[in-house]
Amino acid sequence: MKLIVYALVLLSVSARAELSGMWEWRNPLPQGNSILDLAFGNHTFVAVGVGGTILTSSDGLIWSGQELPTSPIVFKVTYGAGLFVAVSEKGILTSSNGAVWVIRDCNSGLRDVTYGGGQFVAVGLAGSVMTSADGVTWVSQGSASTMLLSGVAYGGGKYVAAGFSTMAAPGVILASANGIDWQIVNNPPFAVWDVTYGGGRFVVVGQQRTIVSADVVNWTIAPVGDYLGGINYAEGLFWIAAFGQVWVSADGLSWSARSLGSTLPSEQGLTLYAIVFGDGRHVVAGAGGWMAVSTNGTAWSSLSSMPPMDLQDVAYGQGKFVITGRDGRLAVGTRSGPLSIIQLSQDTGFEGITYGGGKFVAVGSGGTVAISSNGLDWNMRRTRLGTSLKDVCFGEGQFVIVGDRGTVLTTPGEPDSVPHVELTPTTEPLTSVAFNAGTYVAVGSSSILVSSNASDWVSYPNAYGHASIASGNGLFMASGGSALWASSNGVTWWQALGGYFDGKVAFAGERFWALSDGSGILMQSSAGWREFNPTTSELYGVAYGDGVFMAVGEEGIILQTRDIRPQMSITGLTGSAYELRIKDGEPRQYELQTTANLAGGSWISLNIFGHSGWGQETVLTNSSRASEGFYRLLGR
Repeated sequence: MKLIVYALVLLSVSARAELSGMWEWRNPLPQGNSILDLAFGNHTFVAVGVGGTILTSSDGLIWSGQELPTSPIVFKVTYGAGLFVAVSEKGILTSSNGAVWVIRDCNSGLRDVTYGGGQFVAVGLAGSVMTSADGVTWVSQGSASTMLLSGVAYGGGKYVAAGFSTMAAPGVILASANGIDWQIVNNPPFAVWDVTYGGGRFVVVGQQRTIVSADVVNWTIAPVGDYLGGINYAEGLFWIAAFGQVWVSADGLSWSARSLGSTLPSEQGLTLYAIVFGDGRHVVAGAGGWMAVSTNGTAWSSLSSMPPMDLQDVAYGQGKFVITGRDGRLAVGTRSGPLSIIQLSQDTGFEGITYGGGKFVAVGSGGTVAISSNGLDWNMRRTRLGTSLKDVCFGEGQFVIVGDRGTVLTTPGEPDSVPHVELTPTTEPLTSVAFNAGTYVAVGSSSILVSSNASDWVSYPNAYGHASIASGNGLFMASGGSALWASSNGVTWWQALGGYFDGKVAFAGERFWALSDGSGILMQSSAGWREFNPTTSELYGVAYGDGVFMAVGEEGIILQTRDIRPQMSITGLTGSAYELRIKDGEPRQYELQTTANLAGGSWISLNIFGHSGWGQETVLTNSSRASEGFYRLLGR
């Protein structure tokens, strides 16, 4: 069992309180789960989305996360009669202030809600409709359709709902004068999913088009653009959140695109789902929790704490984290404060990075190898092979790099050194490499390569579909074949954890990590594998340093744990009795030990106990041992 010494301290255990969250968002801010809808009411913005996300803000700039009784997908939210009402996987939620929420009805099939005509109206799966005068008591109503109704709005004394069966089939538009009696008023030849009212007309959004009516009888179709999201009416204009831009129209028929500029977190753009206006400010939001604000609807400012960049891997050394980006940039910084952005290349996409022997080495496309002794000043060269390089590890004084076409390179990591090309028995792409106890192991789609010196490689069948590999604590750990696999030599493997898994594995902070493709993070502990679900986005790398873990991933996501090291204090009581208080830190098992001779004495175990972690306190007392001597606390 791996023991981590946290401190020399003092001592039967009374623990109180429970586990609180381990992971916190560092980028984007305020968080990185996709936001599906926005609402404004009573001088408060509310954002809802994936993973039970509910955020509130008084100005659209500074947001606070709110707690839900569960963590469902929250699809839509509206404001009316002094109440916020949202529809989710767990039913209808209400709040008077956006901060404290109550589940009012367990209908999990609803997908949108609006307020008007003195009542709330919600619509959803199979043409379902529910109404409520107060947001608390809900009544099911019939409708004239069995399609998924995903949008509803009120205006001009009428309710209009929009929906579809499949994205390839015609949609449906329904209308009602009272929210109870509905009739189909149009079947547009394309799927439709959202609707708003303004300027005396309804505007329905669908595939690349809108359909507009002032009387819900006569409808006119107008072209817009690809990947349209939600629609809103504000300041005399209709606004549609779209892919990497917003569309604006005065009548719902003639549309012009407004770019969000360089604020997007990806060169390829970003899917935007919702837009809202309140107290003189527009807010747009979408995938990966990305948000931007504007006071005029033309110039937009991102709330992200970093410039746009997709992140691939992270390493820690010399007191700083270094993160690789696909666009030739690196992010460098400590556990707190802003990250410095370094543009190393305009045409290189960096992939893997590691730290060893006092140097950082990052690799990427075009055979690029970048070396730094401090993480800030880099020497970059491209190998003559020009193949894309995927991963790098350090072992026995050298860096070993793998990439496409069976490429293996070795380098001592000196700035002026030319990486040496090693011969391998394969031409398939190699995606990951690790070193453990004198053995290098690289994995490809059908082969596992094993070497004792990184020059002479033996190929073995990749029987379990390993896609990523890491090493630590005397073992290799690999992902693939719907499981995690362990090996002491890279040749013989056994299943370490079953269940579907095809993400990356890493070793950081004396433990293995499995980074899934959006379904969670697995961390190995003395009690087995522990799962966290801080994001629904894909993560690619994790590192440990200065008491915290940092994980990075798609669309610029950076997650960081609280400090895993507990804070301790000793208070003398009476006679030889002492009291030890342990606050915060990582929830885990700890062992308290003592010795009379720090120079060479043996350590005696006093207590093994559990600590609940962040925001909690464990109190240990001892009245049977003398006060003389030394004490230490170890993490198990």
